[in-house]
Amino acid sequence: ARVSDLKNVCVVIEPLRPNESNIINFVWQGVQICGDVNSPKLRQLADIFHMMMGRESAESIVKAGDLLKHCHIASYDTRSFPGSDPATVGRLRPYFDALRAIGYAGGVSCECGWGDKKDLAKNLETALKTLKSL
Repeated sequence: ARVSDLKNVCVVIEPLRPNESNIINFVWQGVQICGDVNSPKLRQLADIFHMMMGRESAESIVKAGDLLKHCHIASYDTRSFPGSDPATVGRLRPYFDALRAIGYAGGVSCECGWGDKKDLAKNLETALKTLKSL
C-alpha cells in the first residue's frame, strides 16, 4: 500500500468484552476516544455479542450515533449464528431498535460459529430470517 492510500482508510474501534481484552471494553469508551481524536477517519464498531456479554446497554449505540461505522452480531452466550437459539433472539431486539433509532444503514456482519458444515445453508437461511425479523 502507498502512503497516499491511507487517506482513504477509516479505522474503527472494536470494544471486546472484559474477559477478552483489558483495553477498550465498551462502545462508550470507543466513542469517547473518537471524540477526543476528532477525525473523520476514526469511527466506532458495535459488536452486539460483546455488548450483551459485557452487559452494555443498547443506549450506547444511540449515543454513538453517526460515529458508528459497522456492527458485528452473534447469539447471546453461545456465539453462534443469530437464530441458533430462538430463546435468545429477543435479547438482540433492543440493539436493533437502537440501530433504527439512529438511522444506521451500514453493515452488520455475523461474527459467529455456523454449526456443522452440512447444515450451513439452513443455518445461513435461519440467520438471515432472524436478522430481517429484528
